[in-house]
Parts: sequence; structure tokens; C-alpha cells
Amino acid sequence: MQTGESTLFLNDKKLRKGEELGPELKRATEGSHISIVVLSVNYANSSWCLNEPVHIMVCHKSYGQFVLPVFYGVEPSVVRKESGFLGEALKASARSVEFFNPKRKKENLLSKWKTALTEVANLIGWDSHSIRGITHLQEQLLSDLLKIKQEIHSIASGITKIETRLWGQKAFIVLDDVTKSEQLKALCGNLMLFGSGSVLIITTRDVHFLNSLSAGHVFTTTEMDDNQSLELFSGHAFRLPSPRDDFSKLSRNVVAYCGGLPLALEVLGSYLSERTKQEWRSALSKLKKIPNSQVLQKLRISYDGLEDYKEKDICCFFIGKNRADVTKILNGCGLHADIGIAVLIEHSLVKVEKNNKLQMHDLLRDMGRAVVGESLEKEPAKHSRLWFHDDVLDVVKQYCKNF
Repeated sequence: MQTGESTLFLNDKKLRKGEELGPELKRATEGSHISIVVLSVNYANSSWCLNEPVHIMVCHKSYGQFVLPVFYGVEPSVVRKESGFLGEALKASARSVEFFNPKRKKENLLSKWKTALTEVANLIGWDSHSIRGITHLQEQLLSDLLKIKQEIHSIASGITKIETRLWGQKAFIVLDDVTKSEQLKALCGNLMLFGSGSVLIITTRDVHFLNSLSAGHVFTTTEMDDNQSLELFSGHAFRLPSPRDDFSKLSRNVVAYCGGLPLALEVLGSYLSERTKQEWRSALSKLKKIPNSQVLQKLRISYDGLEDYKEKDICCFFIGKNRADVTKILNGCGLHADIGIAVLIEHSLVKVEKNNKLQMHDLLRDMGRAVVGESLEKEPAKHSRLWFHDDVLDVVKQYCKNF
């Protein structure tokens, strides 16, 4: 901590239940530029811990202190709603404080704590569930196949559990967008472990990866033909199986430049829907300047058409998140999330899965990130948005050194 030019402050472990924050800790909090609030499953069991975010949010409002919540093993929506085990723990902590200090009424404490936790949870932070990566997928695989809830703390232990639990089992597994053999090993272990009749489907953009596996059968997807392309495009542009007569030539020209790519046809079709012929010609003019190999540039036409800042925020930060949570967070920041999400869905940039989570095609995600970082790749501090953890830490460290 000291070599990182940070001052380490240890709180007083002798504080008793119900006591207020010590003056030294209050001064340390007020003198900090950034507060990181780590919210865990047992956080609400400590009245002392619950008092900290109350004071931190005062500093946030009064001095503009930057607050970063980290949801460690707990869903942001649970913290925001103070529901389930968290709600019960809050009540128990309030009763405990009132017992030791009758002057401090549990109703007042509950009100302060709930307000502070809701405000913290409404801020954009880190969710341990979303950054655990492979171990989270290992848990999901076991849960989907065996209908059991399994907590996995390391990739190695996950491989062992998968091989033990799934040995000889007949399974149908689809792994999407695999790029490394390590990913496959972590999720399937020994490929011979599954029982007779099992099917494993892998999608990847790296044909060399498939060759290294000696895969039983490699199926190469081909571009859609002209008729299929026109039908898909028309479905998004006109909500019809074929284009309107007055837009027939323009539609065929746009389809020709999409190169039979379904995603480009969907995105551009949705983007051009209900637009004028002049706007169509403008989009077509841009497409003519883009080589067929540059897929991302074609998709960018729709992304650049987004007028609202919040819509681009959703594309960068909230993919994979629950739609209700995203709406609550953005509305809490004074933004109109319902409209923003609806616009993205209409443009075929975002889809809502059955579990109510926002999803985006990998190509669209890559395109959005390329737009944000273009010409500034080596200077994350100048990017309009940051999503890689290392970049965030570098910028925060740079920010701290300036004070």
C-alpha cells in the first residue's frame, strides 16, 4: 500500500456494538478522494459496517467524493431492495444497537442504513458475479446439467468437480465463442469423460483452434444468398418479407453491400426502418466506401446513429445485466432508461434474453469498444468510457497521484 502511494488506516477493533464511527475514521474518510464500499453477504450483520456507507454518502454529496461499490457475492438488486437475508440482517443489527444503546431507535437506524445502501447500490460498480469468468461458467454448467448449486472458488477445483460429476453422463453442450483450449479444458475437462451419445458443439471465429482439437466435424457457416438476405433485411426494415416497391432498388443495393452477413442485415435494416429515401442514400453512400472485409465499420453506421449518450453507456457497460437493474440504476441517475433500452432493441443493437438480461452480439460489442478507444488506445484516461479493470485501476492511480 505504501509503495502504491496510499495511506493505510486500520479501524479500531475495540469499538463496541452500537458505537458511532470514531473521529479518526471519519477524518480519514473525509480526507479521501475515493471510497470503495465492498458489500458482502455478511455486510449487514455489522452495525459498525452499516454506519460507514452512511458517512461515505454524506462525503459523496458534500465534497463530490468518488464512490465505487463492489458487490462481492451479493446481487446489486438485493442490496438495492434490502430484500431477503439482507433485510433480515438489517433488522437484527438495528435491534442489537437499540439493546446496547436504547437512545438509538431501530426505526431511525433502519431508515438511515437503507437509504445509504440504496444510494450506494444505484452507483455503477463491480459485481463479482460478472467478473469471475470461467469459475462462474463452471458453476452454471453443473447447475444446468445436474440441477445442483455448486460454489467453485478456483478453475482447478472446478475442473475436478466437472470431471467427477459428469463422468459417463450423456449430455448436449453448446459452448459459444471459444477462443482458447484452456477455456474448453476448464469447462469440459477430458473430452472423453461424457457418456455415449453426448454432443458437444463449439462455435469459434478461429479455425486454427478447431484444427488443433481434431474436431469430429467442422461446419463452416456461409453467407446468406441474395434472396435470404433480402427477406431478412426486409423483415427488419419494413416488417414485411419483401421490400416496398418504392424502396426495392435501394434495398437490393444495401443488401449487396452487407455481404450476406445476418447481423449486418438485421442492424442496418432496423436502422433504416421508417427513414426517408435521402437517409437511405446517405447510408448507402457510406457503405460503398467500406470494404467487404471491414464488418465493424458497416455496423458502426447504426451505432453512430444513436443520439443519446445513455444509449451508448448501455452498450458499453450493461450487457449481461438484468434489464430491471439497469433501468433502476440509470433512472436513479436522472436518465430515462426505458426509452434508451427500447431504442437499442428497435435498432437490433441489444436483445433481451428469457432471463431478462441484456445481450449484444460480440461483433457489436467489439465495434462499440473500438469506437470509444480509437486514436486514444494508449491513453485510457482520455477515453469516454472504461470497462477493462486494469484500465480503470490505472486511471484511478493516475488521478490519485495528481492530489
